Amino acid sequence: MTETAGFLTVEQAVARLINFDYIPEGFTLLDMTASFLEDAEGTYESAQNDGLASEELELIACWANSCEARHQLAESLMESLQKGIEHSEPDLKLTTDKSTGQTLVSLGSLNEWAAFRFGIQVPDIGDHSTTPVEVAWDKVKIKIYAGHKIGFWLGKEKRRSSSFQDIGLMGSRKNVPNNLGGLLLGLSKKIKYPKSKTPAASDKTAICKLRGCLKKLTGLTEDPFTPYNEADGWKPRFTLIDDRGNADERAKERTVHDSYNDELDYGPCDFQDEDDDAGNYLKGR
Repeated sequence: MTETAGFLTVEQAVARLINFDYIPEGFTLLDMTASFLEDAEGTYESAQNDGLASEELELIACWANSCEARHQLAESLMESLQKGIEHSEPDLKLTTDKSTGQTLVSLGSLNEWAAFRFGIQVPDIGDHSTTPVEVAWDKVKIKIYAGHKIGFWLGKEKRRSSSFQDIGLMGSRKNVPNNLGGLLLGLSKKIKYPKSKTPAASDKTAICKLRGCLKKLTGLTEDPFTPYNEADGWKPRFTLIDDRGNADERAKERTVHDSYNDELDYGPCDFQDEDDDAGNYLKGR
């Protein structure tokens, strides 16, 4: 739901208070905090089964405990704010959204309410340093190039060139895309995500994390994906093009006309040939 100028729903308000800036359409804030918790708990269980060292297990356990605390905090803050609204607390400036009938709280009064009761400063969510004016995602084009490069356009105007590494789509231990990079490549090939009928917790958290990467590239804060549905999963609202094949074709054309040079790298360019998480995603493993 788009924020009404200066006013927030209870869910939007609590999302601000816990610094959660993206809730995919069709899901609630508590759905998402629960998904991050479930994902962390699943990782911990898998790590136990795999016999990971105790130090690594402790690190994952801290992650899971933090997710649990955040989920519980969201529940408590939502209850507290709702009770405050029901009892018309004087600190809260309220209005009603005529189209939905929902009660809204002003951002200014929320800031005072949260600071006085909990010492929480409401963050100003939304980094517009890359794109000064928020635009619709259907006006955006993103191209993926060979060498894990990526470009972003608004209409016909190119706004930024970047790389998978710069926006969090590369693995930390080897020079290949991570799961999020594989997810973006899969979406560029029109592969449904997720492939199951119902998204798992890890699917919800992945789409949330991928949105963060796209926000870093474009500066746009709105939802880049269409609402989830069973038939299509999540689909990009923007135009997404895998342009790596064009580089392969140009390289093949050059090899027809150029003699072999052993100083050049003629290694495979096809991402699907790489044996990693992203390649496995594209192969449907």
